Amino acid sequence: MGYLYALVNKKNNKKFIGKTNLEEKVLKQFLYRALDDNKHYNKLLQKDWFRYNFEFYTIESDDCIEDFDRLINNEELLNPKNGYNVFNDLQNKKGRHKKTKVYTEDICLLYCFHEDVQFWVKILGLERNTISNRLGNFDLFNNDYFHRAIARYDDYYWTALRILYLDEVCLTADQLMDRMLNRYDVSGQLRVTPRKISKFFSIHGVGSKDKKQKGCLVFCPHCDKNEDE
Repeated sequence: MGYLYALVNKKNNKKFIGKTNLEEKVLKQFLYRALDDNKHYNKLLQKDWFRYNFEFYTIESDDCIEDFDRLINNEELLNPKNGYNVFNDLQNKKGRHKKTKVYTEDICLLYCFHEDVQFWVKILGLERNTISNRLGNFDLFNNDYFHRAIARYDDYYWTALRILYLDEVCLTADQLMDRMLNRYDVSGQLRVTPRKISKFFSIHGVGSKDKKQKGCLVFCPHCDKNEDE
């Protein structure tokens, strides 16, 4: 059940897609209200909401999870140069969230208007940990508990790239790694290094400057040649 929905930036065609079981009229009301009140959980989308005009439309789907994952991969929406989606918009890699019919996007959106997890436990019929874990992925729920599993392996590097877009500053790979360590408590076992960050960016076509310089600039959202004006 359910369907996909999309918000498309009319200027650069960057897209955000989500899954929902809410009625279209209700979804659009909550979605626009959250964005207008600067409360939407997706900071990349929220940042551009007041800068550009967006188009809203829905997508029919017989399998929301499969179609969602396919669109994310085919259109490379995890890359902030192409889209607004982040990894945790996807269902859990191990499929734990697939057991329920309530999507993470809906939980995060509803939470904007009633910040009481126990309230949604009763309304949605889910366990408290299920709701708090999903909210924690978006830094929405950190009252004595915070779910640190924001990403794994490559997803940490997508996070690094999104930091650049959110902060709008030029950073070196070393500086990015420090921000990731401070913001997301990256496990040392993953061995996130400036070199790995730079290599990941290179693979995905992210511009860099003066590669021979120590601590070189890996990317700047203001002056990258491939970035849309």
